[in-house]
Amino acid sequence: MEKMNTTLTQDENVMELIRLLKENQMKNKANDIFESAT
Repeated sequence: MEKMNTTLTQDENVMELIRLLKENQMKNKANDIFESAT
């Protein structure tokens, strides 16, 4: 199995989730997810 060389913060799906949360006035949740991913 091939190793992935990306971190979660570089994952397009995670960044899209954070963007959508921010757009829907859920900035605290977006920050929580970002902190968990780093």
